[in-house]
Amino acid sequence: MLQHDRPSVEKQLRQVRARMGMAARRCGRDPADVTLIAVSKGQPLGRIQEAVHAGITAFGENYLQELQQKVDAIHVPQVTWHFLGRLQRRKIKDLLPMITLIHGLDALGIAEEIARRATQPVQALVTVNLGGESTKSGIAPSNVPDFLCALGAFPHLQIRGLMAIPPPTDTPEGSRAYFRRLARLLREANATQSYPAPLTELSMGMSHDFEIAIEEGATMIRVGTLLFGPRADVPVSGPAPR
Repeated sequence: MLQHDRPSVEKQLRQVRARMGMAARRCGRDPADVTLIAVSKGQPLGRIQEAVHAGITAFGENYLQELQQKVDAIHVPQVTWHFLGRLQRRKIKDLLPMITLIHGLDALGIAEEIARRATQPVQALVTVNLGGESTKSGIAPSNVPDFLCALGAFPHLQIRGLMAIPPPTDTPEGSRAYFRRLARLLREANATQSYPAPLTELSMGMSHDFEIAIEEGATMIRVGTLLFGPRADVPVSGPAPR
């Protein structure tokens, strides 16, 4: 799809927010309690700037170099950057100053490196591999309490909650049982005080199933395709238009 064939981010955002609102109201929740994270990986800077102008303030990226380009180009105080995916130890030092929240902590070695490199508190979510998929990273559900307990030993690391990507399903409804399980894991962790501070965040739900995730308690949804269309075929480069 050519850039000029893509729908405007503003139009897509209105539709996504409307669907978020309906999903929240169906289960008696306040739509304002759900944060929309725009998954902007692979999108050119102009498209990100369009999203900022439309009112999006939270963006999710997977790759350090691409994130650095966008952080350097977009100077808007309200914008926050979330790192999605598995961290590489050698990139943590450069990554930490740029991000607000890590969606993807699943190894004590990475936690140790964060603690060693951090100069201020680092907020993160623990990744849970709900489907036991060998192709995905994440902590097994049964190991979540022990992992949270171990993470409590790192003073510069602040765990905010859990995140997950369910196995592929034929319909959005197929994700419901996985989202429900993640929400239950969060409640159980709080009930047993597996982590020394209350866990409040559930990052779950993407373009195809975010409404189900909201109904099951998501506090953050990660939406890319619905907002931006398919990822760009061109590299991210050049200044963002003002």
